This record gives sequence, structure tokens and C-alpha cells, in this order.
Amino acid sequence: MYNNKKKTIYLLMNLMNALCVMFSCLLSIYLIDELGLLRPWAKRNLTGYYVLVLVSYFITFVYLHPYAEIFKKRFWNNIFLIFRQNLVFAVVMSVLMMVTRNSMMESRYVYFTFVIINTGVMVVATFIFKRYVVGYYSRRKHAVQVGIATTYDRAEEAIKEIRSDWDRKIFGICILDRDMKGQKISGAQVKANRSDFENWVRVEALDEVVLYVEYYNVVNRVDVKALVEMLEEMGVTVHLNLLSLDDFADYQKKITYFSGHPMLTVSQNIQDYRKVFIKRAIDIVGGLIGCLISLPIIGITAIPLLIESPGGLIFKQQRVGLNGRYFYIYKLRSMYADAEERLKELQSQNTMKGNMFKMDNDPRITKVGHFIRKYSIDELPQFFNVLKGDMSLVGTRPPTVNEFKLYKDHHKRRLSMKPGITGMWQVSGRSRIKDFEEIVRLDLQYIDNWSLWMDFKILCKTVLVVMNKQGAQ
Repeated sequence: MYNNKKKTIYLLMNLMNALCVMFSCLLSIYLIDELGLLRPWAKRNLTGYYVLVLVSYFITFVYLHPYAEIFKKRFWNNIFLIFRQNLVFAVVMSVLMMVTRNSMMESRYVYFTFVIINTGVMVVATFIFKRYVVGYYSRRKHAVQVGIATTYDRAEEAIKEIRSDWDRKIFGICILDRDMKGQKISGAQVKANRSDFENWVRVEALDEVVLYVEYYNVVNRVDVKALVEMLEEMGVTVHLNLLSLDDFADYQKKITYFSGHPMLTVSQNIQDYRKVFIKRAIDIVGGLIGCLISLPIIGITAIPLLIESPGGLIFKQQRVGLNGRYFYIYKLRSMYADAEERLKELQSQNTMKGNMFKMDNDPRITKVGHFIRKYSIDELPQFFNVLKGDMSLVGTRPPTVNEFKLYKDHHKRRLSMKPGITGMWQVSGRSRIKDFEEIVRLDLQYIDNWSLWMDFKILCKTVLVVMNKQGAQ
């Protein structure tokens, strides 16, 4: 799944620009009024003028999309884009003022002063925004983690270009034409060579891989295609030099600018970042509501649970999330305190085929544990995982670390979307499914066909499944 990580930055940037416009608007009126150049009749409809300013800004932004690539541009390119936006903005505003006959159109001093101030304010604000806000975001754990596969002669160029991109963090490099594993190039760690490239991508938390190669001169056509197919099987988004598109007819393709260079982006499912942003907004609202509802239920459940089995109330376990990121999942403890230690002796009674452990009448589960599992009460603390951003309300099941270590290439693609409290597996009879490959099939079905409407249907089905105690053990 091609998940555009700019959604949060775009929202903050739009808010910043709206604040810049309103600040420039108020400052221009104040300055002209102080200079005695603002006519009394021009003040009759200031509220209407402010509304026109905001409407003009949003029309301009929707029409131009001037910031779609602004964080991949040089400083002078940014200034040009801001100047172009303000030029169109001025034209749109003048047209709206004439159409609505706003009294402020009589004061040309305010109009021109506002456009000039706003251009300058936006340049300064964008510089500060890129330097501090974007810098802070890119250092967080949710920044896009990129692996580079390139040749030695192009490695420094690739590193330099990708480092100039605000939302991407270089996680490691694979040198395809020689063995430099363990060495550093321009401060970036070489973590793989051609022979172990596949294993490196499988076990590491990579969101994207950049194939930065000379297509005809370095790697033959079959090898490049094989690399892309291998990465796509894992669900990793691939950026590569522009090749013949006919070789990748089975995938969704998109021409994008990656660190200022045109690239062919190949992914099984390229998603609109706006929809992904809406999904996250729903997660935050749902997570808050879920936490408020869960707290009293957890408080009531804690009494019999701790009486029957002394120990911690919350069970914390390391799981593997989006593209291989490790995080701690929270659950109400439904097993005895020594459950993890007893797992090895019970492996022979595993009823699941594949990389999961399930057991009928698991002796590690307490009596209260059986009850809270039947009604999925043990899952309630995961609303805190949703708020943290490690999980979503709807997604795939997060595997344990041991399960993840046994994954084959095609298994990793189920991690190309953020794990969820519920998902296709949970509403399809979860405990009745005994084959791990069937779980993978359901997860990939969800990823390949994801939509907000599908999430809504799964949430509704989850409520029915919990109420009817279907598929829970």
C-alpha cells in the first residue's frame, strides 16, 4: 500500500498558510489606517472583506496545488511557487471583490500592501516551517524509512538526493555490484549486498526501497524486473529509474518526483493520502471514545481478574506493525502470569497451520480470561495503541516477533498497512480459521480493496460478531 506520509504536514501547512493570510490582512489594514490612507467608507464591510480573503485563499490553493512538491524543491523554487500563488490569489480576490461590490475595493493601498506583505510572510513562514516543524516530524519514528539499492559509483549521489527530501529517512543501503556490508558511505550504513538483499528487506522495517541504478549499463532487464517483483511480493513500495512500463503491467504505477527526480513508483495499491488522513482522523476520534468507554469496564473487570490470578493487569507484548516496525500492544491479561514461559511446552498442541499459535482449551487462560475473551474485553486497551498511532481501528492482525521471523516474502505484504483492533480475519470467524495462509489471504484482500466504506462495514460486522460471541476463544 502506497501510504503518503505527508498528510499531517499538509494539514499543518494549510493551517499555517491560512494564519499567514489573516495576519497579513489585518496588518495591511492597520498600517494603511495608521498612515491615514484608509477611507472611512472602506471600513463599512470589514467582516465581508475577511470572508472574501479566506475564500480567495482556498480557491487558489485548490486550483493550483502549489505546495504538492514544495518540500522537494530548492529555496528559490519555493519562492517562485509562493509568488505564483499570491499572484493568482490577488486576481481571484479582486474578481470576488468586484462581484460582491465590497467597499474595500475602493482602497487600492490596502489591496496591494496586503499582497506584498502576504508574499513576504509566506516565504518566511515556509522557511521556518521546513526547518523546524518538518525537521521534527522527519526525526520521529513514523517518518518514511527508505532503503537504497544502488551501485557504488551512484551511492553518494543517491544518499545526497534522498536526504534532501523532508519526509524520508535513510534506513540503510544495499550495494549491488560489490560487497561493502558493514561499511559507511557518506555516513549511511551499508547493510546488505546483492546476495542478502532479499533477506534484509524482509526482516527490516522498510516503507520504501529506491532502486537507484543505471538501467541499461549496470543491471540487465530481467534482474531489475525480478527485484521489483520480489519487493512487491513483500508489499514494499518501490521507486526506480524510469523503465519500460510494459514490464510492470500487473502493478499500479505512478510517475512521481522523488527527491526532485522523476521516478516510476510501483505498488500493489496506491492510495490517496486524503483518504488515509481521514482514516487516521477517524482512528483518533474512535480511539478517544473507545478509551473513555473502556476505562470503567477495565476497572470493573480488574477486580475478579486480579483476585483469580495475581500479577499485572495489563499484558504488554512486542508486536510487529506497519512495514516491520516494532511496538508494544496492550491487552487485559487473560492468562496466568507464567503464560509466556509455558508456551514452548505447548507448541506441539498448536491447532494452527503456519506461523501462528492457537490451541483449543489453552490451560494458560484463566476463568475470567475465558469470559473477557469471549466478549473481546481483553482487546479494549488497544484503543490506547490506536491513539498512539501504532494501530488503527481496522487493519490486519499484528504478528508476534517470533511469528514475523518465520515469514516468507509474500507474508510481509500483510504488514504494508497499519495493524488494527479488528479486520477481515476477526469478522470471518477468526478462531475457526486454522490455516495461516487463509489469514494472509484475508489480510491481502483487505489491503488490495481498502476503502473507508470497507472499514465502516468491518466495524459494523465487528459489533455483531462481539454481541453474538462468534469466533472468539
